[in-house]
Amino acid sequence: MKTKKRCLIAASVLSAITFAHTVWADVIQTRRGEFHNGIIAQKTIQLATDYGDITLTRDRLTHIFFAPTPQAKDRVTTIDGEVFSGQIKENTFVTSRALGPDLPLDKAEIQLIEFEHSRKERAQRKPLEATPDIIEMNNGDVFLGYHTATLFRVDQNGQTAILPSTEADLLDLTYSEDEEVLKIRLRRRNDQSWLSGLHAETDFTLTDLNGNTLQLDLKSIQAIEFKSDYIRNDQPEKLLVSGFKPEMRKKTLRDHFVDGSSGPLLRLIKPGSYLRGDANGDFDEKPIQPVTLTKPFAIGVFEITFAEYARYCRETKCVPPEDSAWGRGRRPVINVAWEEAKAYTRWLSEKTGHTYRLPSDAEWEYISRAGTTTPYPWGDKLGKGLANCAGCGSIWDSEKTAPVGRFAPNQFGLFDTSGNVFEWVEDCWNDQFEGIGLDGTAYQNPAGCGKRVIRGGGWSFPPKEIRTSNRWRDFPTRRSDDTGFRVLRELDDQEITRLDP
Repeated sequence: MKTKKRCLIAASVLSAITFAHTVWADVIQTRRGEFHNGIIAQKTIQLATDYGDITLTRDRLTHIFFAPTPQAKDRVTTIDGEVFSGQIKENTFVTSRALGPDLPLDKAEIQLIEFEHSRKERAQRKPLEATPDIIEMNNGDVFLGYHTATLFRVDQNGQTAILPSTEADLLDLTYSEDEEVLKIRLRRRNDQSWLSGLHAETDFTLTDLNGNTLQLDLKSIQAIEFKSDYIRNDQPEKLLVSGFKPEMRKKTLRDHFVDGSSGPLLRLIKPGSYLRGDANGDFDEKPIQPVTLTKPFAIGVFEITFAEYARYCRETKCVPPEDSAWGRGRRPVINVAWEEAKAYTRWLSEKTGHTYRLPSDAEWEYISRAGTTTPYPWGDKLGKGLANCAGCGSIWDSEKTAPVGRFAPNQFGLFDTSGNVFEWVEDCWNDQFEGIGLDGTAYQNPAGCGKRVIRGGGWSFPPKEIRTSNRWRDFPTRRSDDTGFRVLRELDDQEITRLDP
């Protein structure tokens, strides 16, 4: 009898080992910190979103993040890098397990479901029938689909311009609450020129990859990339940006977290010298001084976005900052204090094993100038539609932030160093910089730091304030809708060798 019992136990153990090695298993994490392995029984899930109820099939899901309160939104991600937010309509999830009976769990008990797909299932996944559009919503959702629009009519100073959708590759939208008008910005596919103005139509119909037909209000859309160069599983974090040429990626790096997801995209920067300040600028930009940076580093290609900051808040339980009702996703995170920006860099350092921090004032001007000596990274004149400020000529001027990467990058391949949002840097404020940070280090006032430096100008500030040499300041505890940040990462010796010609 004992021998038979031992055999049964051995068979059970062998069955569990066989299950673990030959059958894919989903992982369910409960709010009590328990983990359960098995197969989620549901083949589809229903999600109530801001743009209607949709059905998502299990074979495309990677994660479900369940909201901590009924008032908050659940979040679903797919194998194609899509993000959907809303309320999961299923109240119970049933897990089939190798040992033991099926396990039903109430939605309120679950914190996270991570879906695993078998090799056979991945191999049988059908390729996309056609190149899809990428749609970014103001609420941070990102999904792929196929639109039915044929023409876009743009009102430019009373004159109507018509552009077939087949001739456009990027559409930016923003709704002006004050003027009650929808502003659009279309990029022509053939010559990459822009067509900007007002748009009267507000409805937009598309079919997503799950077969859901969605009637979207253009006011709720942040951007659309038409017939993108998307390749399934090749670019799960497709960036909707203007002018980020492939050769610019040669000197970039991106750290990865333990789960394989990506950190901010970074640009490798060689050390060098430049003249800091502006003889025609404000008192705090004088005297002009030579600055020599002695150490290479990597700097954020973009300002940190709401999407990037949202992950930090989910993991650290911080309160997500307000977006001023302008939208989240790839808009730069705003309403973060200097101390909160510093906490984010410490979290990045812990997650990646590399040292992240805010740039110094001197480092920031170096990367903004990008080898130029002109007031703006693109030249002496402001031009039109080259940045987001009060008077820059963009559709976001004096209204709100723009999604990152909507304007051409500077010579270092960095976006939005002029306009959009001010950026926190490491330094204490000093009303002159004579003798301060000549080697690129940050200035720290021994008597205490009442204010910190912010750089780059913002969407609500005039062109004079977005010059590369312009400096501003704020209290480190203050949050503002015109201030965000980008991160700097220090390099190790092996990475420094990549900077050699």
